[in-house]
Amino acid sequence: MTRANLRIIIAGCLCFLLAVSAISVLAQTPIKSKIYLGISTKDTPNGLAITAVEARSPAADAVLNVGDIILAVNGLPTKTRKELQEVVFPTLTPYTPFTMRIQRGGGSQELTVVPKGVLR
Repeated sequence: MTRANLRIIIAGCLCFLLAVSAISVLAQTPIKSKIYLGISTKDTPNGLAITAVEARSPAADAVLNVGDIILAVNGLPTKTRKELQEVVFPTLTPYTPFTMRIQRGGGSQELTVVPKGVLR
């Protein structure tokens, strides 16, 4: 075996080890995702109103409707979009059910929502 061949073999082994090392690091790095509900909301004097529900979305599956007022998520009072995005959403996990208390008509009810995940 010549020195050139030996160098090629060593270089190939090093590339393989680097690739395995990179895969190992990537496998240990959690993939961050955000949740997807499929709703649009608006702050109103009555609370956080749902203004749109996308068809075939987690919100549609949970039977959320335009005009519903979000009162709480998993027991956390939710009165504004800012609270929903900054306080509530970080506590939720994609594909893990959570409860949403809404006001509809003259009463309130609790629905179960299963959010989808979206890679960041």
